[in-house]
Parts: sequence; C-alpha cells; structure tokens
Amino acid sequence: QKMQKEEERRKKEEERRKKEEVQKELEAEREAHAASRAEAAHTIARLRNEAIAKDEAMRSLHNDVVDLRGRIRVAVRVRPLLAKEEGESTAHLSYPNETTIAVEQQMGKIMPFSFNHVYGPTYSQQRLFDGVKELIMSVLHGYNVSVISYGQTGSGKTHTMRGGEEAEAGLIPRAVQFLFDNRHRLEDLDWQFDFAASFLEVYNNECYDLLSTPPRAKREIKQLNAKFVVDALTVEPITEASQMASLLRKSDANRSTAATKCNETSSRSHALFALSVKGRNKTTGANIDCVLKLVDLAGSERAKETGATGERFNEMTHINTALSNLQTCIRSILTKQSHVPYRNSKLTTLLQDSLSGGSKCQVILSLSPQLSTINESKRTLEFGRNMSQTHIGAAKKKET
Repeated sequence: QKMQKEEERRKKEEERRKKEEVQKELEAEREAHAASRAEAAHTIARLRNEAIAKDEAMRSLHNDVVDLRGRIRVAVRVRPLLAKEEGESTAHLSYPNETTIAVEQQMGKIMPFSFNHVYGPTYSQQRLFDGVKELIMSVLHGYNVSVISYGQTGSGKTHTMRGGEEAEAGLIPRAVQFLFDNRHRLEDLDWQFDFAASFLEVYNNECYDLLSTPPRAKREIKQLNAKFVVDALTVEPITEASQMASLLRKSDANRSTAATKCNETSSRSHALFALSVKGRNKTTGANIDCVLKLVDLAGSERAKETGATGERFNEMTHINTALSNLQTCIRSILTKQSHVPYRNSKLTTLLQDSLSGGSKCQVILSLSPQLSTINESKRTLEFGRNMSQTHIGAAKKKET
C-alpha cells in the first residue's frame, strides 16, 4: 500500500511537471507571437511612413511637372462638323503636329499657332480628359485648379465641360469620378477627403445659384479676408461620384439658354462649377483645403452673325463686355501692369484667384471648323496665344 501511494505521488508530480513545461512553452510562444506582432506592426508603420514620404515626394514632383513655371496652360479643341454642316470645307485648318494648329488666310498665307496641345475634330472626350487629368490630380495634392473653356458661340464649349452620357461625358463628371477613384487609392496612405459641389452662373452680370431651392436664387459677391466669396451659395456634399448626375440635371434645367443663328441652344451665361476638396492625413496631421473650378464661358458673339435683337442683344452685350474685360485682365498681367481690373465685371471677380497665381490654370480654346467662322477662330487663337505667354505665378499649396 505504501508503494502504491508512492507511485500515485510520483505520477502526480510527473503530471504537474509536464503541465508546468506545457505552460512555459505556451508562455514562450505567446511572448514570441507578441514580439512578432510588435515587429510586424513596427515594420508596417515604417513601410507606411516610407510610402507616405514617397507619396509626398511624388506629389511634389508631379506638381513641378504640371506647373509650367506659373504659366497658364492653353490647349485648342476643334469640334467636328455637325450634321447640318456636312459637306462644308474645313481645308483652312490643318494640324501639323499635336501642339500646332495652322489657319490658311487669304492668298494662301498660313498662320501657325502653337499651344500645349491641339485636339482635332476626331479626338474623343476621353482623349481630351487624358490631357488634363494630371492637372486635376493636383487638387488632391493641395492645390487650387481651374479649367476654363473659352471660344465663340457654337464652338462646343458646353459639350467639352458638361458633355452628354457615358462616352460623351464631359470634363465635369469625368473629373469628379477621377478624384473619387484616386481618393480611394490615397486612403491606403491615411488620407481622408470630403467633397462638396456648387454651381453658379453669371447672367447679365448678375450671379445666380443653379443648385438652389427655389431655383436660380440671386446671389451677391462679398469680400471676406481679402478673398471674394459668393454669399449663401448652395454647397452640396458629395459622398459618391454618382450623385453628380442629379446635380448636373438640376443645373442644366436652371441655366439660361436661347436659340441664335449660330447655335440653337446657345448658353447665355457663364457657368462656374466648383468642387471643394478638404483632406486630412491621420498619420502626418497634414490638412488641405482647396477648390477645383471648371468654367464654361458664354460664347463671344457678333450681332450681325447671331441676329441678336432685344433680349438676345442685351445678353450678347453683357457676354461680350465680360469677355472683353477678361482679355483686358490678361493683357494687364502679360504686360505686368500694377493694377489688374478684376472688379470691372463679376466674371473676372470670380476668376481672380484662377488668374492671379492662386491656382493652376488650364484654358481650352474651342473652335468651330467652319470657314464662315474663320475670323472669330483667329481672334480666339490670338487671345489664347496671349494667355499662353501670361505668367500668373506658381500656385501655392493649400496645406497646413
């Protein structure tokens, strides 16, 4: 019996010893796993910080490339002939290369114009967007960006900016979709972004809110901290790019259009779409607060060509006055005048930050290919040449 008890004691001691060994092994494994997790977390944090640092370097390099040393980028887009224009000659326009358009004048004299890019009649909406998307990407890097469509009435400005559906979508819906796609990519680098949209028109030198309820509420421009802002302008938060469809339909319904001899649905106002972008990096604490402006200017006109009378003539007068003052502002900047008359019209007041170095700026000159519009096309190209030579200063990053 004594031997039996001794055997039981020995077995219990052996079991206790084995349990202790197992517990020690488990504790060692737990410590090893904890150390491995800590090392993995440290490695992930190090790689994330390296990725963020590389992203910052790439963002800086990207913006150096697209900045053009503070000059306005200028491109030309020539629309194709419309169905009613089929058979008309377009031989007076030629495209020697992707940066040059040539206009044949009387007596066969060729006048070439060179810009950052020339998009001929066969270029699609996607090809045009591919040419400006790197500039638009700068918004997510903390820079204000403006893209302005300029040209005579009926030259395709609204198609370029607003466009149609699917493959015919213009710069506005494509830019918003592009920024949302890249926002998701930057979330992996701890960036979080909030977007909000507004749509304003300048009609007869008055400002109207295209997203307001009731529609087309009149708004006033006010000066706030050395900046000009539109008081009480409707700003719609956007959480999905698909929301733009309904906002564009609403703005389309509210924008002023009318038929003229040059264009059956001529825009009678200047339309300014603005996308506010606010971002914060959770790791670095950096904040950005900037704006993408996409501007569809009303077309320059001549009363004789458009047949404008009465209300249409009054609209044309306001349109041409605003565009003339825009040209005056560009000439003043180009010739380094001490005073630039931005406040002479509400359009140029609203475009002041786009033209005075507060923004990276791209202008798209829209041309009709018709021979009957050659004089207006030359005026557009000559103005674009002045713009391309205009130094507005390098845009400053809106980051804190």
